[in-house]
Amino acid sequence: SVVLKWSAAVSSEGIREYKIYRRLSGSTTAYVQGTTTSLTFGQAKHSSNAVYYVKAVDVSGNTAKSVEV
Repeated sequence: SVVLKWSAAVSSEGIREYKIYRRLSGSTTAYVQGTTTSLTFGQAKHSSNAVYYVKAVDVSGNTAKSVEV
């Protein structure tokens, strides 16, 4: 399993949710794995060559992408 934890994003509009993305190493296509309002996300099934990142979404729909891990 994999558990992701991150710090809260800062937005003058306020953060509505976080979207978690995963892509396989060597691929350019990432897929949404889930959406949460918390600062953690767990996934029971994962691939050893997967790359994850989080996008914060504010109330206006603006997004900010985290670094990939």
